[in-house]
Amino acid sequence: MSTTKPDLDTCTLQEACDYAVAMIVKQGGRCIRYSSGFCAYGNGEGEHCAVGWLLDDTNKDLMAFRGGIDILLASSASKISVPPLIHKNIDVFDSLQSFHDLRETGERRYYLSRLSEDIDTDKPQYKQWLEMSTDDE
Repeated sequence: MSTTKPDLDTCTLQEACDYAVAMIVKQGGRCIRYSSGFCAYGNGEGEHCAVGWLLDDTNKDLMAFRGGIDILLASSASKISVPPLIHKNIDVFDSLQSFHDLRETGERRYYLSRLSEDIDTDKPQYKQWLEMSTDDE
């Protein structure tokens, strides 16, 4: 499982998703911005959400953005730039983000099955993240 960030201008959808899930497994949990308690693309302490691992982590406005990937993409904020791969595959990245965000195993299984319609989710990191979920987190 690769933990080298892929170039989103040249990588495949599979490579991007594999990397993001590998990083959330390595991280060991969801990304919470501790000053406010909400889920974040980046928490300022080196942790990211699934999609956050694919974004420019030096962009503080982007990392602090509150809202789902669809809201992020619809944002007209000039300080926020999202790679074309994410724009072109919004449904996949929305499922990836939900797979990451949800706590209950059943909910994660649903989004994992949605992901499997577009990418190969038989790789170890997908199963590891699914198994790391707790229904009482």
